[in-house]
Amino acid sequence: MKKNIICFALLLILPAICSASEIINPFPRQIVEQTQVKEFNFNKNTEGWNNVINCDVKAKNGNLIITSSHDDPQVYLKNISFNGPIIISLKTKSKSRGTLQFFWTTPASPNPTSDKSATVISIPDGKWHEYSVEIPVKSKITMLRLDPYGAEGEMEIDWIKINEIKYHPLEIVQVLQSKDFVEAVVTNHSNEKIAFISGDKKFTINPAEGLKINQKINKNSPFEAFTFNLKPAGKTKFPSLVRPVNNINWSAGTNWLNFNSGNLNLKVTPDGIGAMIYYKKNLCAAIFPIAKIGNKILNFKIVALSSNKIKLISKNVKNFTIELKNNYIKYNLEADENIEGPIVRIKDSIEQALLPGIEYLGKNEKSSTDLDLKIPAHIRYKPDKMWVTMPLMAFVTPKSSVAMKWQNMNLQPYFAVPDFFNGADGGMMALEGKKIKVLIKISNGWNNGKTLENIIEWSVKSSGLPKLPTPPRSNKKEIELCLKGIDSVHNENGWGHCADDHFQKRFHADYVSLIWRATGKIEKTPDLIPGGGHLPSPESFFITGRADKWLKIRINQAKEMIKSQRPDGSFHYDGKFQEGHFEDTASGYCAIPAESLLRTAYYTGDEKALTAGLKTLDYISRFRTPRGSQTWEIPLHTPDILASARITKSYILGYKLTGDKKYLKAARKWALTGIPFVYLWGNQPIMKYATIAVLGATSWIAPNWIGLPVQWCGLVYADAILDLAEYDKTFDWKKLAKGIFLCGEQMQYTSGKTIGTLPDSFTLKMQTRNIYDIGPLMLIQFQRRFAGKQCGIYVARSGKKIITAPFPVKIKNGKAIIKAEKGLNYQVIINQKIRNIKSMGSDSIKL
Repeated sequence: MKKNIICFALLLILPAICSASEIINPFPRQIVEQTQVKEFNFNKNTEGWNNVINCDVKAKNGNLIITSSHDDPQVYLKNISFNGPIIISLKTKSKSRGTLQFFWTTPASPNPTSDKSATVISIPDGKWHEYSVEIPVKSKITMLRLDPYGAEGEMEIDWIKINEIKYHPLEIVQVLQSKDFVEAVVTNHSNEKIAFISGDKKFTINPAEGLKINQKINKNSPFEAFTFNLKPAGKTKFPSLVRPVNNINWSAGTNWLNFNSGNLNLKVTPDGIGAMIYYKKNLCAAIFPIAKIGNKILNFKIVALSSNKIKLISKNVKNFTIELKNNYIKYNLEADENIEGPIVRIKDSIEQALLPGIEYLGKNEKSSTDLDLKIPAHIRYKPDKMWVTMPLMAFVTPKSSVAMKWQNMNLQPYFAVPDFFNGADGGMMALEGKKIKVLIKISNGWNNGKTLENIIEWSVKSSGLPKLPTPPRSNKKEIELCLKGIDSVHNENGWGHCADDHFQKRFHADYVSLIWRATGKIEKTPDLIPGGGHLPSPESFFITGRADKWLKIRINQAKEMIKSQRPDGSFHYDGKFQEGHFEDTASGYCAIPAESLLRTAYYTGDEKALTAGLKTLDYISRFRTPRGSQTWEIPLHTPDILASARITKSYILGYKLTGDKKYLKAARKWALTGIPFVYLWGNQPIMKYATIAVLGATSWIAPNWIGLPVQWCGLVYADAILDLAEYDKTFDWKKLAKGIFLCGEQMQYTSGKTIGTLPDSFTLKMQTRNIYDIGPLMLIQFQRRFAGKQCGIYVARSGKKIITAPFPVKIKNGKAIIKAEKGLNYQVIINQKIRNIKSMGSDSIKL
């Protein structure tokens, strides 16, 4: 390795600063000064924090007390004049669930909108905590608005402090690598010309302009460490600004130490700073640095223990070995201080990339973009460790796949596509900690038919699914609790999807069906409306004499969907959540009508629905990433588990309707895409098998759903893979589905006014449940399915005959045999014709 810090050249002047969506800077702009300009102590009054909405505010005993009785409480501080940017700090306590959100206005933008807001995740334990939030606006701030949590409850504030801040006038916003140079893009954020020195060169940069400086690459060195160190050279004084860059010259050679195993060849530099990885003689990746502390790259003395194992010796590590075995690299490092490594750098263009729970990328997509999360929450190259759902990072390129897995979840992952840490193409993944034990798997790439799904399956199978959570209650107690949950969402007008009054109460069929399944009681309702739950349970239409209504609804829905279908089988989205996505359709968006059409075909035999649904399945085969199933609030671009669920369910229906195994193969593939949304580890009582709904935020802003489980979405996925388990025995889909179900039971409310309901989301670190509180129908459905009890409606086919019934049905010798409830009047549908049945217990119906 050669450190190059001398050769600099001025390349060009860059007008304007590139937008944050174009550049990801892993080195945040430095704060060089803070000045407190206001402190609110609330010793006498509210000190201007009033003009409230949906809450009451008062000052008492030196505290500001905010009492909320409705959703979306708001407290305003108007007629202010702070010079942005500022940092707001406060000391507060509350037992209410949710987040603190600050909004602001400026003279040029006088309305508090979501793009002018910042959020703090609070701790609802009733104890005092201090929080800070940065307001990055550069103009005057004329109003602040505090939204204390999002639900009923009380919040106390001891003090609020406002600090005006000054950033470093210069920022290295980006580093780049070209054939001959490593370059740094420097921006002057100030209003005056600034002179600085870097290396032995002096530069001058005008206000609001950008400047490229460079260092020359030594083409004979495979690995080089560069440092850009900007020091003041004029009247403007500022701290030195430092940015490291680690460059790889992929074609350069050296006196390599060679180690081999299987199709792998590892070429290591004699000083142990870096290594090239070859798979089937193709250079696919590098490890550089092999290890570092901060910006310091570690050198090692290398001892060859065998032809495929080396020991790396340094005063900074206690024990360090690298071993090749078959197509794996085993990296085992132990030190007394945090070390970053292995830093794996991907050479070729990216077909797919994955950091489970955080990033799920397709061809040429970038990580940490603002397509799913707006600034600054989109930055997630160094994520909260509890956001990671399973210990895996992976890249698929045209020629190879490179995956890294580990077990110690205290390790800090780093992930960048492209490698914006070093201004390089491809991607980068790394870990940081004191004990780093990593397995790196190298295999074939996209051009050889290998995908992320192969890596996901390998990772899970090699470690095994985690132990199932202990059921929190007996089956009997669970049903009793669920029935209380149904009461929690009920009034004289019927049942609501959620307990909150915002959700209209109606006579939903799913509730009538599952009350009957659980209790044997058929609720008398003036009408039946389809739905109510997230998984359809329409049997109540068949036991209340309304099967004809259900049939007409399904056929008409299919007709309307077919009208909006394109000739190629696709469906296209036209709405605000298309912003930023590279097309107006997505896998999950197409899967929603596909599933509905194929359900109609499966239940009714409707040929037009079948043809349309299969055409959409063929169209979905072009997609790589599960996304776009939640466009009522989530961007079309955002990866989500509902897409995995809907697509899997659709392909299973395609297989059941046609017997074509290509659909079963596709169902299995898409089922694998849902696994990275499921927590396969846990350090909290309720965590294993919790499910992340989407890798983004509502309306790009808040809530940010990364790291915030939404179990109902996971339960829809569990329903699909439980169906798949009937046909695919190569993976333990049943155990995965049961784990998700049991985690849902753990999250269920066991007391309070919404007892028995399922929270919309669950905060892992706080182990708290968040609104809205959902009717527990899915939990009843899964409890019955795992107990082998009847649930849903059933279909039997023989030739051109098809019968749909609320009980299991078989066709034998031209007759439908149904085991029903003796004395019960029910209906069946035979080739879209209604037949009324008075059950004898075992019913034989001539077709």
